[in-house]
Amino acid sequence: MKPRVMILLAAVGLAAPACGDTSGPHNGNGNEDRGSFQATASGDLNLSFSGEAVFGIQTADGSSAFVVALMHGTLGGDNSDYVFIGRDNTTAPGAGTYPIHPSTCGSCTADDFTAAYLHQVTVVDYGVFFSDTGTFTISAASADTLRGTFDLTTSAFLTIGSVTADSVRLQGTFTAVAGQVPSAP
Repeated sequence: MKPRVMILLAAVGLAAPACGDTSGPHNGNGNEDRGSFQATASGDLNLSFSGEAVFGIQTADGSSAFVVALMHGTLGGDNSDYVFIGRDNTTAPGAGTYPIHPSTCGSCTADDFTAAYLHQVTVVDYGVFFSDTGTFTISAASADTLRGTFDLTTSAFLTIGSVTADSVRLQGTFTAVAGQVPSAP
């Protein structure tokens, strides 16, 4: 399995009900810095959601990646939506527009972005979706903040219970702050 897929599986907490510390982003000094985002889902799911946005390094199974996490609710909790956009290169990207590739891209490099989406109604009703195509635009970048937009299409990787969607398009804006990216244990 490619490192990018392992990172995304850890990020969305494939075993969603068994997630670890997901209390949100932290800047390392005990204070919580929180960015924000707004998003819409269309296609087989139609909803709007907003929440906190953070970026940083995600580590799982000995691999590391740069990840922007857009968080609505508590990872693994009822009525939550999480979008993870990342790449194997751990360096934060600068301003620009980056293509989103399929999560299983065989020809992608460490600089190529992929994404995952977790939509959870309850602990027994959720869907995990991986990216097909899209764009990730950073309009302003600093060491502490990334600001931009995203527009991506996803396909179902795993759906459980009442979540039966096959394809979801996600669009939105974000202002992410540097911090701790939540993950499953």
